[in-house]
Amino acid sequence: MSKVKKSESVQILKDFLSEASKFSLTSIIQVLKPLNSCQLAEMKFLLTENGVLIKKVKSSILKIAHPELKIQGDVFIIFDKNCTGINLIEKFNKQYPKSLSVVAAINENRVFDPNMIKMLGAYESEKMIYNSLVGTLMSPIMTFMHILKQIGEQKTC
Repeated sequence: MSKVKKSESVQILKDFLSEASKFSLTSIIQVLKPLNSCQLAEMKFLLTENGVLIKKVKSSILKIAHPELKIQGDVFIIFDKNCTGINLIEKFNKQYPKSLSVVAAINENRVFDPNMIKMLGAYESEKMIYNSLVGTLMSPIMTFMHILKQIGEQKTC
């Protein structure tokens, strides 16, 4: 890649990361073990099915765009509105141990280290929080309905 082309790629990546990190959590995923095409397809499907955007990036260009990142080898960048992507990568790693590693996350031009990312990944997704809320609200209603049904059955006997 020529110097001009490389500098253009770096600038595009910087702009893209800057814009994307304003609206979503941008996570840098390093490939620790080579993945075969089936594993790559499975990873991409798992992420995109859950609304997470994934892009492959050259580590050399990413190092120039963000010099504080210490990355080697194949790199993917994932973009999601909450921490779903991080949790999905952990799920993928359970199936294929030590294949991927979340090495950094960027949000509003702040770079988070792996320890902070683990804390972010512990938060439940928005959908799970809504499901918990609905379940909590429905429990007293269902209990009340069950009591009314029993009262109705007693009066008919």
